[in-house]
Amino acid sequence: MVTPLKSRIRKWLRASSLVSEVYYGLHLDKLPVMLGWPSYSKVVNDTIRLHVPDANEKRMVQLRKDIRSSYIKYRISADEYFLFNFESLPANQRKEYLSDKLIYLTMGKLVGRKLHDIQLEDKYNFYLIAKDYFKRGVLFVSKSDDRMRFVDFTTKLHDVIIKPNSSACGNGIRVEHIHDEKSAEQVFNELISRGDEWIVEELIVQSDEMASWNESSVNTIRISSFLNNDRFSILCPFLRTGRKGAIVDNGGQGGIYACIEPETGTIITDGKDEMCHVYSEHPDSHVRYKGWQVPAWKELVELTQNVHMLFPKHKYVGWDFAYTKDGWVLIEGNWGEFIAQQSAMEQGYKKEFMDLIK
Repeated sequence: MVTPLKSRIRKWLRASSLVSEVYYGLHLDKLPVMLGWPSYSKVVNDTIRLHVPDANEKRMVQLRKDIRSSYIKYRISADEYFLFNFESLPANQRKEYLSDKLIYLTMGKLVGRKLHDIQLEDKYNFYLIAKDYFKRGVLFVSKSDDRMRFVDFTTKLHDVIIKPNSSACGNGIRVEHIHDEKSAEQVFNELISRGDEWIVEELIVQSDEMASWNESSVNTIRISSFLNNDRFSILCPFLRTGRKGAIVDNGGQGGIYACIEPETGTIITDGKDEMCHVYSEHPDSHVRYKGWQVPAWKELVELTQNVHMLFPKHKYVGWDFAYTKDGWVLIEGNWGEFIAQQSAMEQGYKKEFMDLIK
């Protein structure tokens, strides 16, 4: 089935350089904030209640005002406001932080959102470009004609992970254990009934070292890399670990992140989650964060450079990798947020980011 009309229109508008120039050039993205649109106000109120559940009305008013000001001045979202501890930061430190909105605005001007959507957000196109680094089977499913291919693919592998072809933050991801043709048919019918495009992948079996953090999720490394006139650099890589029973390690799904020293591959911070809880050790497995050595680190950095060379027009990409008994494998790439890095390190990286892409 085709992508819903509303989604297609949204993608077209987002990919248009002219629309982007007008939208951001005239600061139209700030209108919902400045005018207090109901949708924006709801997000802010919900975020405040999540992070400060005992806030009285006076505190709510103060926080709403400061969150609004932080977006207008720095394009910092309500979530980022709490994860960066903005309430306690003076203006000279606030301006050092890099917001998700600013990343997409800057990269949209330098690279173009259309190229992002085609090469990075579309997971199957991404796979076709970088498939040599996946080291596992991948199938694209979008219509009823894909039924037999899906049944054949899944009954041979049995264990697969299924993702929406365009998704973020681990949303919509599911693991399926396909025992026979009947169970494959049931899963396929459910996918097709939802009318989306899907990526079906052979399930990654992580190494014992990575599984020691949490067995139920594939625990990954995010490396933000920069390619500018053949000059390759990385900035503030980090480890993501899932929680017991979770199938993904994303921060938005309860995962914990900790930053890695780029030269050595050693973890240099405590773990932290998106509720601002700090952990010296993983709360389920009790593996200690600081000092833990990422395996085969030099190989991973070299691999990152090789992968980035396949996407030469993208000056910046955040890559996700998993470590298996056969070495590192690629999961995905995106214009990833700098929330985890700045939150765990408790410092802003706007200047470093801008220097590397310009």
